[in-house]
Amino acid sequence: MCEVPLLSFGEYFSSREDMVTSVSGDLGELSASLASPLGDDDDEEQTAQLSNLSAKDTTPSQPSSDVPSSGSRTAFLFDSSLAAFLMMGNLSTSLKGHAVTLFEVGKLADEQMRDFLEQLECVNHFAEGEAQRYSEHAIALLDILRSLRKGREVDMLRGESLLSLDKESLIRVLAKSYGIVVSMAPLSCDACTVPSSSLPFIGPPVPEACSPWMRLAIYLATGSGPASVYIPKGTRLSRLPPAIAHSPRLLVTSTSHEPQHMPTHNALIALNDILLTTPLFVQQYPHYSEEDELIYVPFPFDEDESGEGLFAKHPAVLELSSRIGLNSLCGYIVLLRQKVTRKVVMTNSTSISSYENAMLRGSQKIMSCLPPGSSYDEYVLLDCVFGIPLFNSALNETICSRMLGKGILEADNRTNIQFANKAITDMITELLMKWNYGHIKSSFPSTEPRKSEFVPPVRIICYDPVKKEVYA
Repeated sequence: MCEVPLLSFGEYFSSREDMVTSVSGDLGELSASLASPLGDDDDEEQTAQLSNLSAKDTTPSQPSSDVPSSGSRTAFLFDSSLAAFLMMGNLSTSLKGHAVTLFEVGKLADEQMRDFLEQLECVNHFAEGEAQRYSEHAIALLDILRSLRKGREVDMLRGESLLSLDKESLIRVLAKSYGIVVSMAPLSCDACTVPSSSLPFIGPPVPEACSPWMRLAIYLATGSGPASVYIPKGTRLSRLPPAIAHSPRLLVTSTSHEPQHMPTHNALIALNDILLTTPLFVQQYPHYSEEDELIYVPFPFDEDESGEGLFAKHPAVLELSSRIGLNSLCGYIVLLRQKVTRKVVMTNSTSISSYENAMLRGSQKIMSCLPPGSSYDEYVLLDCVFGIPLFNSALNETICSRMLGKGILEADNRTNIQFANKAITDMITELLMKWNYGHIKSSFPSTEPRKSEFVPPVRIICYDPVKKEVYA
């Protein structure tokens, strides 16, 4: 039986800002050292420091991994949320030391990996609540590292720490040290620092691939997606845009907050408040339902999978795979069920929901095919995410298994990876050139620290699911 994880909205989105905020107290003492995690010396010294970090931090008597020492290493790119997860709860006392290393230094070399993996194996398993969430992330990380280390050496790199290197130094040290880079998923925009044109990278090739621009691009490319509106910061709405005005609920995504559900009838005031500080991506969302609304379709796809109504055979999934070349990459597509078959009583609540309670319920349903009586027309694309997820063990296991079975990390696939990344970048750039007045790059004053950031919208941009077009 073919299996694709189907989960609630909360499990998909609640592993980002929510968690980082909750551990700000524990990690606050590290903030001073994070301003320049790889040092403040000149470019050559920074490059040498990153390249030689494993030799500096590894105890001579500690054994290395059971892999050949020759050949290029693989880098696993993560963001700061991973270190925060390892700091939380009672997972393992020793893991907190490794979390400090990951957060402060920004790197854990393969020579140190054996002890780290042993500590992950000793993580306490929790059956419910927030502790369950942290332990599941740790177990998923263990599975990822084991998969990546089969026949190769692996270093862990914190994406944000790479900003201490200028672009030329970064390209030079990554190309010299690694044959391929694989990221966790979803990866925060702040950690999207790998120049994908310089080496094979399984992850978001540009910061915009972590943003609403990616969603608009795939909706336009496939003709599938919910009604969506991208609103610039500072916009004052006198009424809801017509594209979303008649939606029963709204899915609101910003750069500074976890995505939220809002009842449409009282969303205007809340949207205007949030728009004072950040752009908003607002999408149509279905009525409340007792059924799960999101379906995850992992890639690379299993060509041997057979059956009627496979989600991997959804027309929009096939079109996107053809356009980008998803079978050369790792990640997952998110499908949104827009029509529900079971009606429930709508409450009069006017509150905004982040679906944390739904996440805590921990739906573990597995589904790869259409439910009886449903059709592909009921499902539209919501998102496409590149990398290996930590938030769900079933999805993680499926992607890792296919990654190894199909040789995604092997040398003969690396050119395909770079072609796929170029297709993604071109698709987003084309959208920006046409609908964002040609604004395709962010500019930062020289007095500001370097950072990774995606291009903001400069006007209201909409996607119409009926006409299957983007307009402004």
